[in-house]
Amino acid sequence: MSNIERASLLCRNCGEEAPHELTYAGNVLACTTCCNCGFASRRDVSRQYVKDLERRVRAKPRRMLRRFRRHPVAYSLSVVRGLATKPVDMWGEINLAAHSRTRRAARRQCEGETSRGNIAASREPRGDVERQS
Repeated sequence: MSNIERASLLCRNCGEEAPHELTYAGNVLACTTCCNCGFASRRDVSRQYVKDLERRVRAKPRRMLRRFRRHPVAYSLSVVRGLATKPVDMWGEINLAAHSRTRRAARRQCEGETSRGNIAASREPRGDVERQS
């Protein structure tokens, strides 16, 4: 499914530094949404997403074998859980990447925002975040 992270960025629409939701389809930044004004900036990520998906599919056997060698019991349990949840996750990613081609962007309300100041993304910035302006 799509991954949503938060970061404090300068909004192109309202001109203020405000919390933004960064929506990823796989490892590709698909949309940034300002939590202040609701402005959504979408990008056509369908080609980038296909390349990312191909890379992830090629690497999957190695990752599975490595996880099995490290923790065989936990891996076995995670495979059962993954069989149930992975199709839904993949459908969400594919749907997000496919709809990134359209410019229809629904306004989203950010939940749980307070006046805490800057909100940093929960992990290291990705390469395509810096290109987003």
